[in-house]
Amino acid sequence: RNGKQIEDIFVEVGQSVKTGDVLLVFDMEEEKIDMELKKTEAQEAKLALSKAEDRLAELQSETPTENEDEGYTEVQLSRLIRNKKEEISELELNYKQLQLEYEALNKQVEEATVTAAIDGIVKTINGTGVQTGEPVLVVAGEDKLYVEGVIDEFSYANVKKGSMITAISWDTGNTFQARITEISTYPETGSSYNLSS
Repeated sequence: RNGKQIEDIFVEVGQSVKTGDVLLVFDMEEEKIDMELKKTEAQEAKLALSKAEDRLAELQSETPTENEDEGYTEVQLSRLIRNKKEEISELELNYKQLQLEYEALNKQVEEATVTAAIDGIVKTINGTGVQTGEPVLVVAGEDKLYVEGVIDEFSYANVKKGSMITAISWDTGNTFQARITEISTYPETGSSYNLSS
């Protein structure tokens, strides 16, 4: 599914499963370590931002002097405030970037546990010898169909879990309504896609 090693598979071929039953768990040890590092980096960035904001407040409360020996002149103070505001902008951007990276890693770790999207029976388990893009296991439902598709990265932000879509069968040309039950955060290579809003 995503090039990750499987930590454990909790079902067997022929086993009945219900929606939400845990099927397998991916090994996410590297991501957990990276997530803790990003969390620490984000905390340090937040501290640096807070210190810079405190210093800006100090500079803005200063009264300019006529003589450099007694404090900052109006020109010096203006330049220091401008530079501090630029520094704060860079620190805010860095902090937001680290937060986004942390949240992306956290989402990957949370999605390491794969659950059944439908009630059904486990038809196949391919285990550890799976090629990228191939299913690790297949659950077939009695009254539901689970379809996997791909979208381009530009449409990713417009697609939400739980949204209803109209799908077209390439085999028959028939259309049907479907609900998005899962959106992977891992890119797919070599696939074609077609998404129309």
